[in-house]
Order: sequence, then structure tokens, then C-alpha cells
Amino acid sequence: MPKIFTFISRPLGVIILWQIILSFIVCHAQPRLKPNLDAAQFQDKAGQAYLEIYYSLPEAAITYVSGANEAAACRLLLALQIYHDRKLWASKSWKIEKSFAGASGLKNTQHLVDALSYLVDTPGRYCISLQVRDLHRPDRADSASAEIEVRRFSPEKLELSDLELASAIRPSAASSPAVFTKHAQEVIPNAMTLFGEGAPELYYYFEAYHLLQNVPGRKYKTLCRIHDAEGEIVENLGSTFRTKIKRFDASVEIGMMNIAGLPSGKYRLTYGIADSAETALASREKMFFIYNPSVQKAQNVNGAALPKIASGPLLDLDEKALDEEFSRMFFLTTPNDKKFYKSLANVQAKREYIASLWQSTRPDEAQTGLAYRQLYLLRAEDAGKRFKSPSRPGWKTDRGRVFILYGAPSHIDRTPSSTTSLPYETWTYDNLKGQGGVVFVFADRMGFSNYEQIHSTLQGELQDPNWQQLITRSCSGKNRIIEVQ
Repeated sequence: MPKIFTFISRPLGVIILWQIILSFIVCHAQPRLKPNLDAAQFQDKAGQAYLEIYYSLPEAAITYVSGANEAAACRLLLALQIYHDRKLWASKSWKIEKSFAGASGLKNTQHLVDALSYLVDTPGRYCISLQVRDLHRPDRADSASAEIEVRRFSPEKLELSDLELASAIRPSAASSPAVFTKHAQEVIPNAMTLFGEGAPELYYYFEAYHLLQNVPGRKYKTLCRIHDAEGEIVENLGSTFRTKIKRFDASVEIGMMNIAGLPSGKYRLTYGIADSAETALASREKMFFIYNPSVQKAQNVNGAALPKIASGPLLDLDEKALDEEFSRMFFLTTPNDKKFYKSLANVQAKREYIASLWQSTRPDEAQTGLAYRQLYLLRAEDAGKRFKSPSRPGWKTDRGRVFILYGAPSHIDRTPSSTTSLPYETWTYDNLKGQGGVVFVFADRMGFSNYEQIHSTLQGELQDPNWQQLITRSCSGKNRIIEVQ
């Protein structure tokens, strides 16, 4: 069991230390250290939930300075903050100083890897931020972030931990680091969640709880399968189900898949517990990425050839243009997508990944793939001109987001500022995602021409039936709350 770090109030020196680190981060120092960050939730023998946080740094990005004994040494300064409901929940700052023989031969496939653990009692979304500074190079600093939804494990139902993706899993030995040792296994986390070239074997680890009362019979089966970006099950990766004997109330499930033959892109690993008839009793999933530039994408299930990765207009884009295009995809990408893109080291890899994202996008539009790309980017360009704001580009505003994702509305009603009302706009779509008469309401609540979305009738969007309270003024011109009968 990994060591549990309890949260201690921060001394003033730690606050100052964060400020120093953040000052370097803000400067966007180059070259980057490219830290990676991931997290998973487990449960200990006493039923207490705990959070494991994994981070890694490519050794080749770290500065090693030769000493008197000819061994090269690095010096790193790290700061970790965890936020829950936008409030600082835990923090830690520390230094790493280590020596390495022959550091000049380090490769990008070698990483400095570590893990931290925290007891966690309150469910909800936790945001994790890691800042790293190379003390041998004042101009070299970087950061990474991750989010995790902490659950409250039921004491009675069949429950699954999160999935930990690993670069290696082996029986623990006396020399195994305690921080990577769980249930007699040494689990080396892959904080990048990236496999493929240089890392063709995907290892996974998860735990199942409360098996005895929830799984019938003496035997059960573990479930593990991979889906591609189109949602299709990836074949020829071994058996989806493995039979096990039910002996204890909790179990440790580990496995390995060779993904050397899979093309670059985003994938989803589904894992869980099934009964002897292969009926899933509990399952969860985790996204990961593959970068195999030498593997060509195969034909789809209908036999029609898919467009080549990075084909068409993407071939004409340089790295700066690719970065700009990815930033415009803000409303289509997840935090994991952004983390993976940040880790890509060359232009071709970025082209391939952006192309795979466009191919996997499934909007409720007639266009898909690269055709949808053209529509989306044209809307983003148009939104940039229409909805300029003093504080952000037009395409990043709330009106810009709705325009890009859903197109121009059928009708717009604009209500100017008055003594009783803030200025606001009502957008109506006659038909959107199968809903008729969809309404979006945007209000300039702060008076800086920054129209925020305050209500919509579209399923999945922000809804506030009492939105009129937000735009009503009192006679003095200030906002007031009115009672709704």
C-alpha cells in the first residue's frame, strides 16, 4: 500500500515558493520540460478512499550537470496544488536532486516517474496542477494539469476502482519503490497515457470491491477491451474475458495488451467484472492515446477506405498554424486531448492527431470528418469577427461557442439596456438536435459588451428558468432579485 500523505496547512514559505514557480510558468519558458500528470481513485482495506497522482518528466528535457565524480546531477523544484470546488484542498512543494551516470545518452523514451497519495473523504471534481522548474536552467519551467471525479464507493454494491495505465507491471521485489508497490505488484504508471512507438505494451491495473455478495457462483470473469475513435471494438488483441476464481471480497486485476499494430489516434479501454456467462456486472472506461507513425490506418468496417491521416489541407499547415487550429477546436476537445497534444514533439505527429480528432468527431450535422472541419473553422472565423470582446477573441465568447457548434440562429431578438433591464439577446433555433424552438439567452451583465450565456432550452446546455432575475435592474440601475410567484 502506498504511503498516505495527509494535508497540512501551508506555511508562508510555501506560498512564496509557489509564487516564484508560477512567475516562471507565466513567462512561458522555452524549451519546455513537458511534465505529464494523471490520477486514479482506489480504496484501502479499511474501506477508505484514496487518490493516487502520477507524474512524469522526460529525462532528455532535464538538465544534468557533471560533477567532480563525473556523474551528472539534476535539480528540480516542483509544486503541486489540488483544488476541490475551486478551493485549494491540498498542496505540496519539494525538490528532486538525483545523479545519473551517462546522462548525455538519455532518450525521450526514458522518464522520471513518481506518485503521490492522498486520503479523500468528499466526492466531487478535483483539479490537480503541477509546476516544475529546472534549477540548473532558470529559463526552463513548465506545468501540467488534470481533473478527476472522485466517487463515494458503496459499502455494499460491486464497485470498481479507476484504471491505472502502466508502462510495466511485475512482481514486487525488495528493491521495488514502495510508492509503486500495490498488493505485491510493482506498478510503474504511464502518466502520459501514451503508448505505441517506443512503448508497444499497454499494462493496466484496477481493483474490484465487494465481490462475494454481488457476483454469483465460484467463478467470475474480468472484462477488458479497446474501442477506437469511431467506437468500434478493436479485434485481435487477445481474449476480452478472462476466468478467475472468486476467493476474496476484493480483487486485483492486471493485464497487458500489445498495441504495436494499432494506428495513431485516441482510444478507449473498457474494463470491468462479468459473471460466468459474460454478462457485465460493473464496468468503467478510460481514454488513452497511441502514436504509431509507421502504422497505416486500416479500412473501416464497411470496407470503404478511410482518408489518410494528415491528408488534404492539413499537409499545408506549419506548426504554428496547427497549434492555432487545435486551439480553435477548444469546444470539441477534452482535457486529455489537450494534454496529449501538448506532449507531441513534432509537426507530423500534430498533423496526424488533429486529423484523427476531426475523423472521430460526430456532430449532429450532415458533414463529418474533414468536411465538418471546414464548416467548423469557417464558423470560428466568422465568430471571431461578429462577437469581439475586450477580454477575449470572439470565437472564445459564449455567443461564439454557440455559433460555432450550432450555426447561425433562425431569429435574434436584441433588447437594449434600460432602467429596468440589462442588455440581452435571445437566439431562437427553429430546429436543433431534434428540438423545435430552442432558445439561448445571452446577457451583458458586467457592462463590457461581454455577453454571457445565462439560459437555454437545449438539453445539455445551461438552463436557468429564473434567468430574468439576472437581467432585471432596480430603479437605481443596480441589479436586484425579484420573487417569482
